[in-house]
Amino acid sequence: MLKKCFFIAALALLSFGKADAQDFRFNEKGEFKIVQFTDLHYNHLKTESNITFKRMDEVVKAENPDLIVVTGDLIYSSPAEIPQRKIMEKLQSYGIPFCTIFGNHDEERGLSREELYDIATSYSNCVQPGRDGRQSPDYALTVSGQDGKAAEILYFIDSNDYVRDENGKFISYDWIHEDQVEWYAKQSSKFEAESGKKLPAVMFFHIPIPEYRDALQQKDCRFIGTKLESVCAPEHNSGLFDKIKERGDVMATFCGHDHDNDFALMYKDVMLAYGRYTGGNTEYNDLSNGARVIILKEGKRSLDSYIRLKGGKIINEITYPDSFSHGDWKSRPLDPECLEGTLPAKIFVGNQTHHVQGIAYDEKTDRMYMSFTTRFLVTDMAGNIIGSVDKINGHLGAMTFDKKTRKVYASLEYKDDAIGGNISKSLGKETYTVSTFHIAVIDVDKINRLNVPMEEAMTMLDIKPANEDYKAKVEMDGKTYDHRYGCSGIDGVTIGPGFGGKGGEYFYVAYGIYSDLERTDNEYQILLQYDMDEVRMGKTDKYNKYFVRTGNTSYGVQNLAYDECSGLMLMAVYKGKKPTNKNMDLYAVSMSTKPVKGKLEGVPYEKKKVNIVKMEGEGWAFKHGSTGLCPLGDNKWYISVKGKKEGKHSCTATLYKWTGEKTPFVK
Repeated sequence: MLKKCFFIAALALLSFGKADAQDFRFNEKGEFKIVQFTDLHYNHLKTESNITFKRMDEVVKAENPDLIVVTGDLIYSSPAEIPQRKIMEKLQSYGIPFCTIFGNHDEERGLSREELYDIATSYSNCVQPGRDGRQSPDYALTVSGQDGKAAEILYFIDSNDYVRDENGKFISYDWIHEDQVEWYAKQSSKFEAESGKKLPAVMFFHIPIPEYRDALQQKDCRFIGTKLESVCAPEHNSGLFDKIKERGDVMATFCGHDHDNDFALMYKDVMLAYGRYTGGNTEYNDLSNGARVIILKEGKRSLDSYIRLKGGKIINEITYPDSFSHGDWKSRPLDPECLEGTLPAKIFVGNQTHHVQGIAYDEKTDRMYMSFTTRFLVTDMAGNIIGSVDKINGHLGAMTFDKKTRKVYASLEYKDDAIGGNISKSLGKETYTVSTFHIAVIDVDKINRLNVPMEEAMTMLDIKPANEDYKAKVEMDGKTYDHRYGCSGIDGVTIGPGFGGKGGEYFYVAYGIYSDLERTDNEYQILLQYDMDEVRMGKTDKYNKYFVRTGNTSYGVQNLAYDECSGLMLMAVYKGKKPTNKNMDLYAVSMSTKPVKGKLEGVPYEKKKVNIVKMEGEGWAFKHGSTGLCPLGDNKWYISVKGKKEGKHSCTATLYKWTGEKTPFVK
């Protein structure tokens, strides 16, 4: 199924009257601006498509580009000629050169690629070459420098539509065929021979190539923008990216197809970018519609790009390649601001009955929050207590601060064991007879004085899976054990994105795990994942459960913290005691790591495959963190250093810098 439909068009040499034989040139600033619209899914019968043209009008007026490119899936209604002509008339009305390529849906409304292509090229501002009997030519356009010589190449390639079986059943998305790849290589070589050097180039197609998907699996993948869905690339890899690397001219590719992605990332020195869904509510979409803007630089292997949205809003600004470079952040000195002014190096709070369990920082009010098992404190940055909730008859543990709602979310255990009994005894209250596990939702703005009643500032959410696993009995090696997976309750909590580069916003709860040395089912840390918006509404019935094999610990993840700077979720524990394990104090998982379905080792009663997330590295020896981890950004953290003197407990929130090396934090 070869696609023999190639063409090359240097716009400076166009002779068929298109766009007044437009001579594309870099302007006096050495710039050439392209607006990319994609996935219009225009339905002339639905008012939902009105917003498509409205947004296009707004973007073109604001940007006044040199070229408009539409990267596929233009039409979405029948008869096809009507929406196709309406789109072409809209593009024609701007008085700006434009060109299009096809998506996988364009032929589904009654006209062939040939017929749709001919409609497009019948408009004078369309700069696509004539078909000359071909189906839908792949083509290239040149942009000249101030000297009139070709300076940059724009490639436009048809990514085809579907692969189907003999009965017409969908098998997969089609791909850019091998003969198309060879066409690109020949054109690239031709341009190099004619100019005496490799010319910088960019490439446009509709369906992302497999490398968009592969790039996300990189350990150090850095992407800019939004990823709300999987990359829907073909399964077959026809070698286009390898050819791009071999030729060395294309610095960036731009596609559409996946409506809920608009990210750009670097893969082997080539930027792989999505446009922004431009259509209305005629197909699935969770992103407001807009366009990508691309600004090429004369004589440079560089470009600027951003997304333009309703009302002129600009997001996701990128400079290629600088935005994707990884500097030697480990060698940067600690910002003096960390030690002076806004953030003090240490915040000390002492004279507490129980030891510290968690800390959080509120940038807006410049205050610290601390939990001391039965007491929640609000302090200033000098350690002065300015508010509290006292005599909490339970185990208030690790915490995280939600900036959106200005609430602290903290683990709260009511235990029927010795620890719970000691807590109740210290408060002069009855011991709980049934263990239950909750999240305390604390409205910090209501804690404006000492001894605020619990019911005034705190509500609770149930964590049912922890309750169920704690109560469950399991059989192993002919013995009956209490507590499935060794669950002792809950401890660490944090807010972060989904695993596997999924993005979004989720609330994570870590299990406590008993350290029983005879068991084999307590080698995993267990993380519950909840949709954060659901949690904010008080709903915790839906969740995902993930397992991270760290080896046995003493009571599981005590503090959990997602750090946006490093992309890691850190798990601080009391180290385990099994001699066969490394028994570290601190472990981590990368949020870019994709979970896999697998069987748990040493857990014979768990027959089903579960979500397993691979640990990042082997962990670190770092004695602090189990009583409080608080990321601040820019690799800065407050870490709790607990103390005890004359029977009273203290916390020193200490400013550290993350290194990720053998010594993970330094002052």
